[in-house]
Amino acid sequence: MNSTASLASPRWQNVRTLVSASAVLLLVYLARAKDLFSDFTRPTVTFALHLLGIGAEDHGTTIAVGRLEVPWTRDCAGLNLLLVITALTIWVNRSEPAGRRYWFKIALTIPAALLANVLRVLSLIGYREAFYPNVESPQLHYFLGLVWLLPFLAMVVPRGLRPLSHVLLESLQAAAAIALLAPMSGVPGGSTITIAALMGLAHSRVQTDGLRLRTILTGGWVLLAAGICLLGMESMWLPWLLMCPLLAARRWICSATGTVLTVATHPLFGMIPGGMYAIWLAMGFWGWQWLRGSQDSALAVGEEPAASGRGWRFAPAACAALFLLPFIASTLFTREHQEFRPPADTDSTPIAADAFDVRIPGQPLNIGLVWFNPSGNGRHHSMKVCMKYRGVDLEQTRENADVFTDGQRWMREFYIQDGKLVAGYTAYIWRTFRPGSSPGVHLIFVTTRDQMTADAFNASCLQLAAQLDAKKICAR
Repeated sequence: MNSTASLASPRWQNVRTLVSASAVLLLVYLARAKDLFSDFTRPTVTFALHLLGIGAEDHGTTIAVGRLEVPWTRDCAGLNLLLVITALTIWVNRSEPAGRRYWFKIALTIPAALLANVLRVLSLIGYREAFYPNVESPQLHYFLGLVWLLPFLAMVVPRGLRPLSHVLLESLQAAAAIALLAPMSGVPGGSTITIAALMGLAHSRVQTDGLRLRTILTGGWVLLAAGICLLGMESMWLPWLLMCPLLAARRWICSATGTVLTVATHPLFGMIPGGMYAIWLAMGFWGWQWLRGSQDSALAVGEEPAASGRGWRFAPAACAALFLLPFIASTLFTREHQEFRPPADTDSTPIAADAFDVRIPGQPLNIGLVWFNPSGNGRHHSMKVCMKYRGVDLEQTRENADVFTDGQRWMREFYIQDGKLVAGYTAYIWRTFRPGSSPGVHLIFVTTRDQMTADAFNASCLQLAAQLDAKKICAR
């Protein structure tokens, strides 16, 4: 067998897919890396605003734009976007020869990401001005950058003899999925969710078999999206995305392995009794099938037969538009915004549009408490994700699983939801899984590490949180 044929073999394509998936997983988690591009991005954004006739002042950690104080996080610098777009480029080119053209595409991600990031930050500033006082979600933060990269994406995706609309639809689905995955490093089971989603993407490709049935299923898929929008069930978006009837391979989505791993991209699945065992079993079974060679056709990237029919030509564009829903639904289908006030027996000082510095009677001076109202109508993120969005990377402490640290401080989270104090994120997402449930309040206690041990800090937080009368806290 000659070398060209060897490179084109299904087994080699499987290996390339697994290597690409590993690279994507690594790059998604490297998105927590240090801010290296601020020296370029921040002055460029400020200069662009001045060119547009908009006054802006660079304060280092924030940019003042009119009435807005836009916090400057590592996400704004551009490194995260560079890692995400590099991951996307590797993924969509996973079946291409790793030659000069392949590495040129990888190198092209650097100037493309820097330019797209400047445009993203300008878009986010416009978004915050238009929807003040609401702010964008972390997913929208990533996705706006990917939208600006779509022209670049059209240049780097491999096309061959396939219709450009098919290639772009697959790439946009991968971009949307990676944007949804990027903030998930801080949720319980985030690594498992990422691996399950990548395995689903590995089987995702424009399908042209059974078009009549797929058209009917697409109608149901659209109705499901409407239900997610109206009920505010944002955690359903990733499984919904992977179930797109125009892209989901029948062999994969109808198999027990594919069904389990698709459902496993919902954060709650791994928290049900035996859920993680089911996921690991499904992954192990898939790996065993791959080693036996029975997964070759599922991952091979060949040329699908061209679909005919006038309606089919518009289907990819319609699906591509729907892929935007996970990022704009909370704005388009917003319910009445809930704003909560700390109890009257506490001292509270507003520190942002959706946050208060709170002092509970008897609270030690060396312990702070920050009260976060929901920025929109969706569920709060975990403390790790919430603080990452504000430029702080947290890690769980070895001393106490409920206490996190950024190297300088201890932090501990609670939630108040429907008149009850909730002690952790897992319990909170179970309480807010019901459609239409109130997002409630996010409480974060903080102190410096040299003040006390992690266990002593946790004990103080439990005592102080118990003093808050959750039943007296209601939406204004």
